[in-house]
Amino acid sequence: MDFKFALIGRPLAKSFSPWIHQQFAKQFGLNISYEKIEANEDQSFTAIADAFFQNDGDGCNITVPFKIDALHYADKMSVDAKIASAANTLIHKDDRLIADNTDGAGFIQDAKHNHHFDFENKRVVILGAGGAARGLLFPIINENPKEIIIANRTFDKAENLSDEFIDHFSNIKACQYSNLENQYADILIDATSLRSKQLPLPDTFKLDKKGMCYDLKYSKDPTPTMLWAEKQSPQLILEGSGMLIEQAALSFYLWTGKQPETTPLFSSF
Repeated sequence: MDFKFALIGRPLAKSFSPWIHQQFAKQFGLNISYEKIEANEDQSFTAIADAFFQNDGDGCNITVPFKIDALHYADKMSVDAKIASAANTLIHKDDRLIADNTDGAGFIQDAKHNHHFDFENKRVVILGAGGAARGLLFPIINENPKEIIIANRTFDKAENLSDEFIDHFSNIKACQYSNLENQYADILIDATSLRSKQLPLPDTFKLDKKGMCYDLKYSKDPTPTMLWAEKQSPQLILEGSGMLIEQAALSFYLWTGKQPETTPLFSSF
């Protein structure tokens, strides 16, 4: 059976998604195509998606800046996509398009199941209040943390995001980076797009020795956040390749009904 998949967004030059999905397909002897469709500034998501699905597309992944557009483009949305208000996966099934969000579930799969880190009763600090943070919140809430703090350069953006999830989890708070003075985290998640060597964290902010630092950006070299964490000596310091592979595996399952093995791919990152 042939499948036609794609990644839609920009920029896409450094994306590993086509390679990842080809590795999954080989596990089952499936013949797939997976193309990168990089949008120009003046192209709408609707026009790109229409062209893809009208040309027998079976499913696509969506990255910035189209995750909200993809949600509203679909005929139906999963609970994860609805609560996150964003979609990273579209599934073409029975002449309908279903929106889902596998980012948060992929993150939990990597941290909890691959690295055996438990979120229960932990203090979680998330840096950034954009789409990456949004996609993680509901899956993290389902792991019963003690507290979630969303820290952002702009307080209003962090507060708006925390307000959206207050009905799902009462102990969620917002602050600016400077308000982390003399604070600590059991779990620190960098959900920003910052690649600066100067982190926005106050000098007195600490990461617990039994804790975890997870930078969602995937990188072969330690990121500034990971280098900062090394000085704190937590139990785990991770970059985003595991999440990338696991969220892709969940998308692949939604499209094909087949759950791929992810472990063989980790050695390539």
